Amino acid sequence: MKEDKKHGFARVVGVMECFNEVIACGVKNLALGVPVYDRRERDQHVEAAKIICQERGTKYYIEDDPFLTDLFPLTLNQYKYNLVFYREEKYLDAYLDLKKRKENLILQNLYQEEERNKLAYDFGKLLSYQDADIWRMIQENNEKEQIGQEEQALDFSSQVTFLYFDDLPRARDFFQNTMGLQVAVDQGEDYCTIFKVASNAYLGIVNRDKGSVEATIRDGVLFSFVVEDVEKTYRILKSKNLANMTPLKTNHKINIQGFQFTGPEGYRFEVEKFLNG
Repeated sequence: MKEDKKHGFARVVGVMECFNEVIACGVKNLALGVPVYDRRERDQHVEAAKIICQERGTKYYIEDDPFLTDLFPLTLNQYKYNLVFYREEKYLDAYLDLKKRKENLILQNLYQEEERNKLAYDFGKLLSYQDADIWRMIQENNEKEQIGQEEQALDFSSQVTFLYFDDLPRARDFFQNTMGLQVAVDQGEDYCTIFKVASNAYLGIVNRDKGSVEATIRDGVLFSFVVEDVEKTYRILKSKNLANMTPLKTNHKINIQGFQFTGPEGYRFEVEKFLNG
């Protein structure tokens, strides 16, 4: 485990130890762990939680579907994985009942201000917060979940694919000089560079030792460049002696024309044109 991740994991363990101590002492009925985007990172928390809970006589619940209320800012828990700590089963049951209550309110179109506040308040009470603190947290929360059609209408403005490399300078040289991509964002030569591929499409290359995900494979990725003149692109790249470059072929079954090659550290790339008809 890398040094910075070790420190981060130690902090998480410290938080879990503190929460389980107050639960074991009866000060809190239920507590949340440290929310993270990566399920694998949360699963590492589980291993530590097993030991902590065994030592203190508490229990944990693996939470893959975060409970979002107006008690906490939305981004604190949305799309994240976590653990829920408790001692008595009745408190976990109460937590799961709150989640079900929210689902029913949404289905009945009753998840409006009054009911939202009641749900957030009851969640705060389950977490053993004081009344004044609960209402303050709800009132000060300016980042609340939007329920309805406006939430369903996703509005993506662009796209970035990140690839992870052991030798970042070599990868940067390949994409900038061999592939001719322009740098859109430079986040440091030892961390990340984002290249512009098209008007709203980007390719990011990341130092594997410093990336937010643990990239362990290369052969599970195929990055495709879509072009208008695939024959011209083929001639240009063929002159650059790319590794494992395939002949230019037309696949009439799926109406594409293109070729593939291998880039730095074994990543596979494709250049293709969509054919009419």
